[in-house]
Amino acid sequence: MKILLSNLEYCTGVDGSLFQYVFHGIKYLFCPKFIQMRILKKVGNIIKRENPDICCFLEINKGALNRALVNQMKELSSLVKYSFSDTEVKYSVNSILRYLPFYSSNCSGVLAKKKFGLKKYFLRKSAKGLVYEIFLNDKISLFFAHFSLWNWARLSQYDAISKIILDRESEGRDVILCGDFNLFWGHEHFQKFVKSCNLNVVNTASDKTFPAYQPKQVIDLFLVSKWVKVKNLKILHGQFSDHLPVMLEIM
Repeated sequence: MKILLSNLEYCTGVDGSLFQYVFHGIKYLFCPKFIQMRILKKVGNIIKRENPDICCFLEINKGALNRALVNQMKELSSLVKYSFSDTEVKYSVNSILRYLPFYSSNCSGVLAKKKFGLKKYFLRKSAKGLVYEIFLNDKISLFFAHFSLWNWARLSQYDAISKIILDRESEGRDVILCGDFNLFWGHEHFQKFVKSCNLNVVNTASDKTFPAYQPKQVIDLFLVSKWVKVKNLKILHGQFSDHLPVMLEIM
């Protein structure tokens, strides 16, 4: 089974360079439809080439005014002909961002060849409170989340997610956790989190994903239980975001 993780950056196409952040940053405020469709076509081409069974997307938009009302998941699903998709606003139910214009359409989402059972958790102490759980089969749960840039908020996410994962492990299920961990600092806390969940990091130091134009940071990660058999992990090259996509293949 192949699992794709990608932060789409709302299809602005900014590659993570200072030049593009400065001179193309206006696209965070408003991005025309033709730019988004160009980016979605690039994403679609990668999906067609790599043939993942399930895609986990961060920073995907469901049709805000500042995204020219483009439902990015709907458009991408149509491009690649995958039959199952789900999107959810990424902010906690108690976060004001969930209800503000231009924020209320900021989502995470799942795109897959077939329908999977799933569950959504909303962490109360973090703005980026959404955690997806996807039941890949009767033995493995796939979780994915978008972790905070702020260390104190990320610690709260670690605490809440570790409890969910340990509950699943106590039921005899194996776990895969992936996401944008925003690990620019706080590595010691991350290592404690990994250990507390009985997980192993699949990525190596050479699996850099950020910034896409010249990767220096390993922040888009896959963590797995020891019984999950990993066949391969690779970084996919094709700049359509400030993050490079990551593909995990399990047996």
